[in-house]
Amino acid sequence: MAIPSVCTFKKEFLASTTMLYVEDDEHIRKDAVEIFQGLFKEVFVGVDGEEGLELYKNNKNKIDLILTDINMPKLSGLEMLASIREIDWEVPVLITTAFKEPDILLKAIKFNVTNYILKPMQLNTTFKIISNIMEEKELERKFKVQEHELQQFMSILDSQNLICEFNEDGVITYANDLYLVASGYSFEELVGMKHKELNHATVQESKYEGVIADIKKGESKSCQCKKISKTGMIFFTHSTFIPIYSTNGQITKFMEFGIPTTKYEQEILTLKKSILSLKSSSFKSSLDHKSEQSQIEKITIKFQSQLDDAINGSQQLLFEIHELKKYNKELKEKLEEQEKRIEDFQLSVVK
Repeated sequence: MAIPSVCTFKKEFLASTTMLYVEDDEHIRKDAVEIFQGLFKEVFVGVDGEEGLELYKNNKNKIDLILTDINMPKLSGLEMLASIREIDWEVPVLITTAFKEPDILLKAIKFNVTNYILKPMQLNTTFKIISNIMEEKELERKFKVQEHELQQFMSILDSQNLICEFNEDGVITYANDLYLVASGYSFEELVGMKHKELNHATVQESKYEGVIADIKKGESKSCQCKKISKTGMIFFTHSTFIPIYSTNGQITKFMEFGIPTTKYEQEILTLKKSILSLKSSSFKSSLDHKSEQSQIEKITIKFQSQLDDAINGSQQLLFEIHELKKYNKELKEKLEEQEKRIEDFQLSVVK
């Protein structure tokens, strides 16, 4: 067997796949394994159904896909598959078969066979089928991860927001517990009501219809909402309205995510005023402090300048005194020398 020159499959999906290959024909098995090992991440090889089943049991957490013959000794491919399906119903399984075995294909269907490969096995076709299967598995894995992340995100939203769903006719189809508590309606009472019936009478019809028109165009809108409960109590929300799409890209419904603001609105305003007042006082104090610091710095600089002048003057005076003392000493020495000369002259005259 040889890999065709024209590649119609995605090698990266084979390179990340661990396969169990079960084939009792030694010649076919040897040729295929030689090629498989160069393309797949890892290949477990069984010579019959019994060995294949044992390999699967020992490596089920590693094996991504099974490629097996049907007619094998000890344990047939279908018998092996039946035992594997008791362990794992989802692992992809490909069987190699001939056109003359339609009854086998019918039996294989009940064991959730993913696909079949016609004998003699064409490698390009086989690899294309396997790469498509593994690509689909990877997409399913990513979808499950995203679905899990979305569920976590929705759980967080559900615990902190008023959530309401309504259809294109504006009829409410779902509301979470927080929405029910705020509105005062039961789930049965709220479902079937028009969403706009919860708007307070002072809400402008045109403003609400403008929001609905925008989200019907596929836009998201956020706004402050004034609503009225079943008992006539007013409550406010900061709501975001978004369109929800079906798999074919059509808008099927709309969702409102609302943050309740009634309970804390006055407290928030008071807190904001207090913060602004503190900031204003702090700013004024800061300015006063800076002004005082500036005056101190000016006085310090002036005093330092005067002190430097005084020190420089004192040093100059000391230098002049030192020079005068030195000059005075020189004069004294000259005077003594002159007096000695006079004395010597007088003595010489007397003689």
